[in-house]
Amino acid sequence: MFVLVANEMAARGHAVTLFVWNARGPNADLLNPDVRLVSLELTMRGEGFGRLGTLRGLVKSAFFLRREKPDAVFSGPKFANLMMALALMCGVSRSRFFPSYHAPSSLRDGRLGDSIAATLAWLTVRRATKAIAVSRGVGRDLVASGFRDEQIAVIHNPLPPVDSRGSDTHPWRADLAAMGE
Repeated sequence: MFVLVANEMAARGHAVTLFVWNARGPNADLLNPDVRLVSLELTMRGEGFGRLGTLRGLVKSAFFLRREKPDAVFSGPKFANLMMALALMCGVSRSRFFPSYHAPSSLRDGRLGDSIAATLAWLTVRRATKAIAVSRGVGRDLVASGFRDEQIAVIHNPLPPVDSRGSDTHPWRADLAAMGE
């Protein structure tokens, strides 16, 4: 989803930087060459970065934001939103901040990062310019968790663009078609 948004923003003429803690993943090859990719190349430990890696990522993110001074920052999911809110605060950044939420924040997965994000969610609420919810239901949940109603924008997840030549260059499209989408 972030690759699709970055690609579309670049196609519309915006200078876009996709800033990630680790750029390895199945969608890296889909990134438009007009999108600048900056990766901290932090080592993944399972689905996260571990305590030391997370602290390192937070500090490096704050320095990056302080140096680059972006106009706007778009982040997600929940724990990444918290890390970005903290990095923006630590980096004394004036960037507009748009955390995105793809599931109700009241849904908990039991992991430490999720618990920390839920406990410190008020920091994200405080720093956010506007929160992006992928559905009205997620938006209502965000209001219940502290965001103001006027602070929520519902923007559904984007769909990948269809190649105008009709060719299917990405194998995952066949999987999507097989699911009836």
